[in-house]
Amino acid sequence: MGIMSLEEYPTKELLESQGRRASVFVRFDESQYWDDYAHRGFYNEDYDNYLTAPVRTSQEGAIRDSATLLNDLEIATGLLKGFVSKSLPASKVFDPEKVGRFLAALEILDAKDGFWWGNQRFYYNPISATLEPMGSDLMSEFLAWPWPDRNPGYFLYSMRNEQVRRILEDPLVRAFFIKELHLLAQQVADGSLESFLKPLDEKYLAVLHRDIPLLRPFDFGNMKRRAAHLSTATVENLDYFNSLDERGHALILHAQVIKRAESARLDLTNVIPAPLEVLNISWRMEPGSPSMPLQSLTPIRYPLALSPNGPKGLARPVSTSIAFVYPQEMTDESVVEVVARIKGTGLTYVSRSTNSFDSLKQVPIPSNALQELLDDRVYMSRLDESTLLIAAGRHVVSETISTPPGYELRIAAGTTLLFGPEASLIVRGALTLLGTASEAIVLEGQPTTEGEFGRWPGIVVLKARQPSLWRNVHIRNTTGIAHGGWKLTGGVTLYESPVRLENVSFDGSQAEDAINIIHSEFEFEEVAIADTVSDGFDADFSNGSIIRGIFQNIGSAGGGDAIDISGSVVSVFGTRFLSISDKALSVGEGSRMTVTDMRIDEALTGAASKDASHLEISSSKISNTRIAGMMAYIKKPEYGPATINAVDVQFSGLATDHLVQTGSEIRIDGMVLPSAPLDVDGLYDSYMSRTPR
Repeated sequence: MGIMSLEEYPTKELLESQGRRASVFVRFDESQYWDDYAHRGFYNEDYDNYLTAPVRTSQEGAIRDSATLLNDLEIATGLLKGFVSKSLPASKVFDPEKVGRFLAALEILDAKDGFWWGNQRFYYNPISATLEPMGSDLMSEFLAWPWPDRNPGYFLYSMRNEQVRRILEDPLVRAFFIKELHLLAQQVADGSLESFLKPLDEKYLAVLHRDIPLLRPFDFGNMKRRAAHLSTATVENLDYFNSLDERGHALILHAQVIKRAESARLDLTNVIPAPLEVLNISWRMEPGSPSMPLQSLTPIRYPLALSPNGPKGLARPVSTSIAFVYPQEMTDESVVEVVARIKGTGLTYVSRSTNSFDSLKQVPIPSNALQELLDDRVYMSRLDESTLLIAAGRHVVSETISTPPGYELRIAAGTTLLFGPEASLIVRGALTLLGTASEAIVLEGQPTTEGEFGRWPGIVVLKARQPSLWRNVHIRNTTGIAHGGWKLTGGVTLYESPVRLENVSFDGSQAEDAINIIHSEFEFEEVAIADTVSDGFDADFSNGSIIRGIFQNIGSAGGGDAIDISGSVVSVFGTRFLSISDKALSVGEGSRMTVTDMRIDEALTGAASKDASHLEISSSKISNTRIAGMMAYIKKPEYGPATINAVDVQFSGLATDHLVQTGSEIRIDGMVLPSAPLDVDGLYDSYMSRTPR
């Protein structure tokens, strides 16, 4: 068959390879554009309109089976709809830095198809609660038209595309776009980008030439000419940078059902520039079943008029909403059917509904204006232009503290903060907690009327440019963030925020992770994590060290790992593990861990290396494990086998010494242990289950 083209589908494997947490992808559904082409044999610009396109996702079956993914889908859909309806600015919907970088790269590479709304895919980042662009159907025009005399295009596709132009109207996105455009243009000018791309071009051409011998190489000359011109674009001149019937339709309206607890709403959107008349609305429990009348909460008078949409360039969503009783018999297979016609014609069309969510009017991450923070919280003050201070004392925090981006928050030694059950601490800059041995800093929930320890969501540090330092701090009884659909697994979460912890304790965490660090550098020294319901410390795509820590009574609800790392490089020295309900060390998804002078006493499994990870253990002791002292196996098939190398490790009281899945390897003092088939799924469904046994 010759050389074949393979296109990657958005799946969890794609996310893992890019260091992203499992979540959902959303897109504008362009299928109507292509369906109409198939129907009539030519393109109809009435459908080339992102404003009337439904928001869809992929892998709907997997999403329906996961409450977390369904929640992510609701937020992601709402964000994209919020952008369409202009209820949210682009910088709140999309990650400004990443979308600016993405658009700049498309411009430099002359990849015009990537700007079309129908080719755009967005990943919802559940940590930052923003959408990130994912390339789809991208091809550089330098490949399509490689001859040297071709005009490389002295204009910005971004400013010729209505949807992208709207994104760049946001000042924050525009600033990142110009910054990245200039950076890439400079890398083209100094040859560094060509030095990076040319070996890749030559590598793949060597393969492709076996089948396509006349295929030309990438045209770096045209890229240089285009980049030189685009480097003159500025924030100020961007807007002016570019010198500057009745034939039948495949579909005339979209019908979307927004479900509520006891009722629902049907949104009807006219997608063509002509008035419509709705003749009937009904629903079917499943395909092929009899239709049933829709029980609207207010009478519907047929024909129901829908005003025309504007022509392309002036398009605006024209929608009518109908509230109706949501029948208990309806399932995921049930649809609402809408019969309509173009006014003044006899031809009728049937539109079948899709399920969707409301547009958002505010982002799920809570935020406080600076003056609001200072006015409402007498214990807070402003030290300088970029630093906020919480004064020493015992303070009740009834509502969430959410600092503006770029501000460091300091908490004075000897401070105790008592958080209400819905109050959390969200910091978008460095968080500095410098307690002393005699005046520690305590963050915990407000005691209940019954005298029990109060619970509170916890702490989030987001995209801090400067490192955070915590010293002599006690954090107690966190439950994990859950605010307006924004949910994080960590009682303490640091995302893209370097941190150093010295003599810090985490006690009584009810969250999935007592502390979760993502895409960050970290240093732990004398950190203690105890009495957790689930995992102790979870590091995702992060690098760091743990020195003289202690993990005790981890995972009372079952399936709790003391240290769980994914896609990370971590060293552990002089650390103790006592009473761990699952694995003391869980090293997965291509991670590397080095462990010295470790003591494990009572765990389901002492140390596990899985999914293309490598674990080095030396001068350590592993005692009293209920499954095995060490395990090496594959849990996720997209990864490869795992390895462990142990030197001078003492074992005692093990139910089974070691389990090695065929293909993986455990080596002890230079000797390779025998391997055998291992039912990994069975282990996770039983002994390693996340539910109490």
